[in-house]
Amino acid sequence: KSTALVRHQIDLDYWDPEGNPRSRELIAEHDDDSKCLLITVGSDEPRNRLDFVREVITSLPEEVADDIHMLHIGSEVELDDEQLVSAFQHAEALLFPSISEGLDYSPAEAMAAGCPVIAANLPVHNKVIPNRCLVPATDVVAWVDEIEKIHAAWMRAGGVPRNPDDSLIDHVTNTLSAEAQGQAMSEAYHDATQGG
Repeated sequence: KSTALVRHQIDLDYWDPEGNPRSRELIAEHDDDSKCLLITVGSDEPRNRLDFVREVITSLPEEVADDIHMLHIGSEVELDDEQLVSAFQHAEALLFPSISEGLDYSPAEAMAAGCPVIAANLPVHNKVIPNRCLVPATDVVAWVDEIEKIHAAWMRAGGVPRNPDDSLIDHVTNTLSAEAQGQAMSEAYHDATQGG
């Protein structure tokens, strides 16, 4: 017997930075727009590994760390739905070291908003997140290197608003849109009825 992978879908229009832009002002009370905004999303449960993120941030060179504004959504700060869209649309990156996830899948929503993702290279993530966004799960130096690259790009841009990463939006469209889910469901149904 064969198995079929039918991924869940996300509402691409809702997160779309072009079609549904949200002002950075929505998160002003939790933000410092003079700094490079990095976010995490999730509770402070051990599986989300926020202690690992804190270790990475404290391992950054001082001149980089001084420019970072870290926003821990869901653990230290509660945002409403509109504020969450704004955070995804304006953050320089989502840091996602989690070791287990359900269907509430923040990296997919971040990518739909054009937000770069740095995630743990684990089976729970590497079927949905592009390889270029995956980093060895426990390698502090590798995570530091990725954040330094994000910071360097932010410095080069002179602090202007981040341009959405269209390749990530395209990736999510091709894998997690309603159309992609419908196509996968159709193929799975066809295989099941044809004895595949």
